[in-house]
Amino acid sequence: MPIAGPMGAAMIDDRTAPYAALVLRLSLSFLFFAHLYRKFAFIGFDNWWSGLSKQGYPDWTLAYTLGAEFAGAVLLLLGLVHRQDYFPFGLFQAAAIAAAAWFGLRALLARPTARRWMVAYVALFFALAFFARYFNDSHFGVLAAMALCCRPLGGHLLPGNASLAPLQEAA
Repeated sequence: MPIAGPMGAAMIDDRTAPYAALVLRLSLSFLFFAHLYRKFAFIGFDNWWSGLSKQGYPDWTLAYTLGAEFAGAVLLLLGLVHRQDYFPFGLFQAAAIAAAAWFGLRALLARPTARRWMVAYVALFFALAFFARYFNDSHFGVLAAMALCCRPLGGHLLPGNASLAPLQEAA
């Protein structure tokens, strides 16, 4: 059934909507492949890679970028990803939260300071919010406000950890 727009006119025609989705999917896949082709044909792969390496990017991020761009192009071309699919945001959230918790808790257990607690909290919130279905500027504003609190907290030990102070000062 067509969706009614302003003044009752049909905005989406059920007969042509699948063709529009096909054209959109194929054109987006073409743009992914064109961007990859540009790296190899016009810029030169060695120039692209060495230029980004000189800027400080590690090699694994460059390989990840190429792999993700190629995988995205192929998935779009084959029609394995389209707008009606459910994207597993929860899996990405769980993986990001697990990584943030691992690093944050290890640092916090090594020396439980207020700054490290706040950094771990900000990292966990970032992992939760960034990989949520809708991440917008209000989430970024909250993250930035919490992150700005980290530096002033300093290296003061959390309450209840006074017994650890002589051990940590000796180390």
